[in-house]
Amino acid sequence: MAFGAARPDRALVGIEQRRKFAAMVSAKLERRGLANVQVLVDDMNHFQAPARYDRVVSIEMLEAVGHEYLADYFAAIDRALAAG
Repeated sequence: MAFGAARPDRALVGIEQRRKFAAMVSAKLERRGLANVQVLVDDMNHFQAPARYDRVVSIEMLEAVGHEYLADYFAAIDRALAAG
């Protein structure tokens, strides 16, 4: 949220696996007027990016994904990144 507030010129997308937590975060974003930040409910093991992104920030995902799924996780990130 802090980055979204500091960079209102950027469109930010977060991915959260838990629907209830995503709803809570979305409500906080709406209360703070951060229309440039969106939260998608999805599982990174099956994530299909709805768009191409120029950057990816991973926060605590390596631990959550688990060692056995790291190749799939990085493949999902690779598919989500725009060329260049």
